[in-house]
Amino acid sequence: MLANWTDDQIKRYSRHIVLKEVGGQGQRKLLDSSALVVGAGYLLRLAIDRYKLLLVPRLATTLTFVIGCLAALSLVGVHLHLVHVISVGLLPMVILTMTIERFFVVAEESGGAAALRMAASTGAVAAITYGILSWEYLQLLFFTYPELLLVVAAGQVALGRYLGYRLTELWRFRRLAEEAT
Repeated sequence: MLANWTDDQIKRYSRHIVLKEVGGQGQRKLLDSSALVVGAGYLLRLAIDRYKLLLVPRLATTLTFVIGCLAALSLVGVHLHLVHVISVGLLPMVILTMTIERFFVVAEESGGAAALRMAASTGAVAAITYGILSWEYLQLLFFTYPELLLVVAAGQVALGRYLGYRLTELWRFRRLAEEAT
C-alpha cells in the first residue's frame, strides 16, 4: 500500500494515512487530484491569456476556476467518503499569499506608505468579502447551482477587459473638471 512512498511523504501525510476514511490509497488520490487541478488551471491560464486581462481579473478568473475544481473534488470526496480531508479551506491562504506578494511589489515600486495603504485597503476588502461569503444562503446557492460560477467568471472577464476611466480618476482630476465649467 505504501511501497511507492518516500519517508518524507509518509511523514508529511501520516495524519491522513492513519484515518480509516482516507488511508494510503485515498491520500494518493488526493495528491493526483491536486496535480490535476494545477494542470487544468495552467491550461485555463493559457486559454485566457489571449484576452489580455489585467492581473486582478486574470487571477480572479483562475481562482474562480480553482474553487469550482475544489467544489467538484469535494463532491467526489463525499462519494468516496473523504469528507474530512477535502473540506479544508485553502482560499484564505491564496489571498494572503497574493497580498504578501503584491505588498512587496508595491513597496519596491512606490514606497512603504503606498504599500501600507494597499495592505489596509486589501484588508478592508477581505473583511467585506469574508462577510459576504459567510452568508449561508449564498453558499447554498452556489453549491446548489455551480453553474453560477460561470456567470461570475464571465463578469470577471468583462471587468478585466474594461479600459475606461476608473472612479478614482474622477476624484483625482476633479479640479480640471471644475476649471472647465
